[in-house]
Parts: sequence; C-alpha cells; structure tokens
Amino acid sequence: MSRPLGWVRWAGLLGWVAISFVPAWIGQQYTSPDWYQQLVQPAWAPPTFLFGPVWTLLYALMGFAAWLVWLDG
Repeated sequence: MSRPLGWVRWAGLLGWVAISFVPAWIGQQYTSPDWYQQLVQPAWAPPTFLFGPVWTLLYALMGFAAWLVWLDG
C-alpha cells in the first residue's frame, strides 16, 4: 500500500488528533466541574492545575499514535 500524499498525511494527522478529543469533549459534557475537588485525595495526589495540560497531552498523543498506525496502513 502506498503512503498518502504530503497534504493528505498532514490532514490525516489533524483529523486523528481531532477525533481523539471527541471522547474527552463528550466526557466533559457529563462531568460536574467540581467533581475532582470533592474526592478524598491522598497526600501524594498531583496538583489540580496539572490535570488540564496532562490530559490534553494524553489525548493529543493518542491521536498522534492513531495517525502513525493509519500511515502504516
């Protein structure tokens, strides 16, 4: 199987990253904003301000991984 053209590859990357954020968006629609603060947290729990950037990076990397699989055919 041949690899897609240059612009198709980059459009595919954008598409896969966008698709990977859909479950995050759906989950956000059904989660209370103060849900995490209501949990009893251990002393070693990471700070609250880290969750946004870490989850964003996680979903972006999942989209990137899906793109790599797509490229490999």
